[in-house]
Amino acid sequence: MWKKQSNKKKENTSRVREKSGKKLSLKRQKRYKKFIGISAILLFSIVIVSMGRYFFANLILRLEDSIWAFGVGTNNGFPCEIKGDKVPSNDMVILNDNIAVLSDKFFESFNLFGQRISCRVHNLSNPMMRTSDSGALLYDIGGNNYSIESCSKNILKGDLKYKIICGDISENGIYGFITDSTSYLSCMTILNTKKIEKYKYNFSDFYVCGMAMKPDGNGVAVCGSLCEKGEINSYIYIFNFEKKEPLLKYEFPNETIVSLHYLSNRNLVAIGNKSLIFIDIKKNNKKDISYAPKLLKCTSIEKNNGLVCCWSSLCEDKEARLVSIDKDGNIRFEIHLEGAVDKISADKNKILCIQDKNILVYDNSGKFKNKIGLANNSTGILKLSSSSVAVLENKTLEKVNIS
Repeated sequence: MWKKQSNKKKENTSRVREKSGKKLSLKRQKRYKKFIGISAILLFSIVIVSMGRYFFANLILRLEDSIWAFGVGTNNGFPCEIKGDKVPSNDMVILNDNIAVLSDKFFESFNLFGQRISCRVHNLSNPMMRTSDSGALLYDIGGNNYSIESCSKNILKGDLKYKIICGDISENGIYGFITDSTSYLSCMTILNTKKIEKYKYNFSDFYVCGMAMKPDGNGVAVCGSLCEKGEINSYIYIFNFEKKEPLLKYEFPNETIVSLHYLSNRNLVAIGNKSLIFIDIKKNNKKDISYAPKLLKCTSIEKNNGLVCCWSSLCEDKEARLVSIDKDGNIRFEIHLEGAVDKISADKNKILCIQDKNILVYDNSGKFKNKIGLANNSTGILKLSSSSVAVLENKTLEKVNIS
């Protein structure tokens, strides 16, 4: 009897231990799940705070544009007539998954089916456009007026005291201009989304001709030149808005740099008259890719993939090259072309080139894929999908199948 009772006690004790062990295990699981949940919320909060409220503003703009784009219809609207008299080749872009066109008189937008979303008069004498996820910055070169537009509406309008030389807009809506000045060679003014001055810098070393806003809106890079002892020298200054003076300064003797572009890895590419310059800002080093004595005929810069360009000889009917360069300044391929191309549109999958009345299609390794004939000479090309593009012929947008 005593043995049976002691066995029962042992069994009861083990059951109690099992139950308490299960309770502890369940408690630990609940604590673990709670910890994971809190960690996920904190991580999400950190991401949202770091991106700022402009993340939501950009999302709202994209949704508004999408609603308007869907609302005007999904039937085929191509060919589309541009209402302005003239469209520069670089003033046709994809903006929030729609087509945006800046002509000499209007800012127009179409959905990817060719249906017109909006058409607004811009009243700029010499219009220029720079775009980002936060909208299209339109400004008047040599004038004072500017505006920021989405495909569906005007976001803001403004004017400056001095004449505008160039401008740019970041992904979070911070934008800026280089203007002339009565006391200095050039002046840079950076503004927030409420048109309040965020940063200012006066240049006395050189005349500024180009600028590129850092994608996060916390800095800017500018380029310019000065004639010294009969030689044109170019300069690049890189700014952080928390610092009063430039973070980095570069000088390029006997080179004319005309534009700057930020890439997604925070590298900077400068377009010069003799070379392409890739700058790693974090490591403070640069890589020059010379194309002299050839001419830089045209370029396509895709921030996530790098740059594709055409180098041509002075006699453009021979010795042309199609060159693809990654974000770090490494040449992927360089292939011979039978004649220079006039326009390039490239992404990570395809490279599209306009040559006379033809579209040449290459894959991202430089392998030739297709040649499509056009009815007229084209001055612009945009990829709409993996199988179609929009080309600008005179004042008409045409849809072309490239598959």
